[in-house]
Amino acid sequence: MGIMTMGPNEPAVLALRDRGQIQWFIECGTFKGATARWAAQNFRNVVTIEASDVYYNESKKELSVFDNVECLLGRTPDVLPSLIKKIGGPCLFWLDSHWCGMESYGENDQCTLLTELDILSSLKQP
Repeated sequence: MGIMTMGPNEPAVLALRDRGQIQWFIECGTFKGATARWAAQNFRNVVTIEASDVYYNESKKELSVFDNVECLLGRTPDVLPSLIKKIGGPCLFWLDSHWCGMESYGENDQCTLLTELDILSSLKQP
C-alpha cells in the first residue's frame, strides 16, 4: 500500500532547497497553514495563497507569528502572475489548491492545477 502523508515530502523538499539554493517557498492552497508553518522554519521567504475567506483569515492569524510569511487572499491563477514578478531568485512551488469541501473555496472551481502549471510554464528563464 505505501505510506500516505499530508503535505510535502520534507526531506526531498529540503534537499531541493539546498541543491538549488532556493530561498522562496510558494504555496498554492493554505487551508489551515500547516505547510506554511513548516516552510517558515525552513525557507527565508514563504508566500501562501488561499481563496477561502474562512481559511485565509484563520491561517493569517495563526501565521502572523512568522515574519517571513506573507498570506495572500485569492484564486491562485489570479494571484500567481503578479506574485511571480516580484520574487527575486529561485523558488519552490507547492501546488495544493483544490476544493476539499467544508469551508474551502472552489466547489465550482475544484482544481486549478492545470492553470497553475500553464502559468508557471510560461515563465521566461534567465
